[in-house]
Amino acid sequence: MTGQRRDLRQKYPSADKMALDRYLLWVTCQAISNDRTLGGSQRFDQYSKLYCLPNEPIDKVAAPAE
Repeated sequence: MTGQRRDLRQKYPSADKMALDRYLLWVTCQAISNDRTLGGSQRFDQYSKLYCLPNEPIDKVAAPAE
């Protein structure tokens, strides 16, 4: 999901970052809600992961290899 977020920001660099995040969250919530193969707890897990997305940095620096 972080990759999609980064792709959106690269594709639309002049767009409001929060608006892009809201759009991504809305589209993803719609997909989770409409997925009839997910049970209630599975949906909750997906929503929980999604809820943390806006707080994650876009460009995580990879940990150096040891």
